[in-house]
Amino acid sequence: MDTKISRMARDFTLTDSESIKVSIPADVCHPGEGYNPRILVGRITTDHRINFSAFRDTVISSFRPRWEMEISHLGNSRYLFAFNHSVDLDRVVEGGPWNFDNDMIILKKLN
Repeated sequence: MDTKISRMARDFTLTDSESIKVSIPADVCHPGEGYNPRILVGRITTDHRINFSAFRDTVISSFRPRWEMEISHLGNSRYLFAFNHSVDLDRVVEGGPWNFDNDMIILKKLN
């Protein structure tokens, strides 16, 4: 079902001035080990302080990954989601839009 909010979330883009550079923590990347996680970067549309443990537990419960996933806090309401399998990443991308505590979570695949 393609709802109005789904279309708005799908078509949402950032301008060049709104884009940010993201440093991926080394313990998520595992360079040199042949490990290539599927990664999303997300931002919660709020200025309020977020309880990371509650956010992580709620997101994992909502995303229901079949394989392990890791969530890292990048600061300023930004998070990194590393999936071990593309099936989980694809399900999350296609299953949106997502929210936490009535605030939208904007997700983007990391290239």
